[in-house]
Amino acid sequence: PPLRRAAALSSSAGGGGSDGDPLLGEGVEVMREGVIKAGYDEGKSVFFGYVRDLPQGSEPSAEEQEKRREAARRELSNIDAAERGRRKLVGLSSLCVALGGYAYLVATDASWLAKLPLYFPVAIGLGFYESGQQGL
Repeated sequence: PPLRRAAALSSSAGGGGSDGDPLLGEGVEVMREGVIKAGYDEGKSVFFGYVRDLPQGSEPSAEEQEKRREAARRELSNIDAAERGRRKLVGLSSLCVALGGYAYLVATDASWLAKLPLYFPVAIGLGFYESGQQGL
């Protein structure tokens, strides 16, 4: 897929972007600038999908950072294992809420229109669960 190819090219170039790739052009650099403007920068972490500052003194050592970068390059992921676990938890929780709601609506013989709002917890649940699975 193109996004995975872009991520691989960006990481293999040491995060340098799309040098010499006519297909990607300046897209990777534009994307990098947008990501930094959105708040994803050094000293930040993702917690349940939100960017936050790392607590003082909790930044990993340079060795650990390089180890994590290498794992991210190899796995083509951009969130760490802890965040992946949190996203899976949110996804499964949302799916359980949707399943409970659906069971109730079926038991009470509700119309299809009453079941329609269950789309939202299912969509959120699947989105978060897949994000946790794939690390993206």
